[in-house]
Amino acid sequence: MSSRNTRQFLKLPQVVPEEDLLVWGHCRGFGLWPGRIANQSELDGPTDARDDPTRWIHWFGDGKYTETKVSEMTYFYNFWQVFKENVYNHKKLYRKAVNDAIKEAAKRLGKELPENESNGALLTWVKNNLYSPNSVTTTAGDKEKHHWGLTCNFF
Repeated sequence: MSSRNTRQFLKLPQVVPEEDLLVWGHCRGFGLWPGRIANQSELDGPTDARDDPTRWIHWFGDGKYTETKVSEMTYFYNFWQVFKENVYNHKKLYRKAVNDAIKEAAKRLGKELPENESNGALLTWVKNNLYSPNSVTTTAGDKEKHHWGLTCNFF
């Protein structure tokens, strides 16, 4: 990760790694990419210690797994801080990965996606439906729902 990207990344909240959490993580050679912290049942070998500084990520788009430092992950709800529109518009695999992650986020939140799942419609859905838990200004119950829905159930 370049020093510029590292500085930007360090401003984002530190991930508390939990299985099945949706994240943006540093994917070697590609920068920040959407993925999901893998469940131990998906992996061979011993269980990682809770204090292990890495987790296995199942990447959207190509379905591959790589071990990634927790310090190089952020929550998926930080979408607009890490999303690269230029790459999305020009790289088919990145676009597929982002679209697949948006669809998974919608499913986990129990929210409907637009019937027209064009790239623009999906990005508009993100603007209207993914919030940082700290930015939600509705009731405490709604804030908690967003927090658990976005950080503990799929990032």
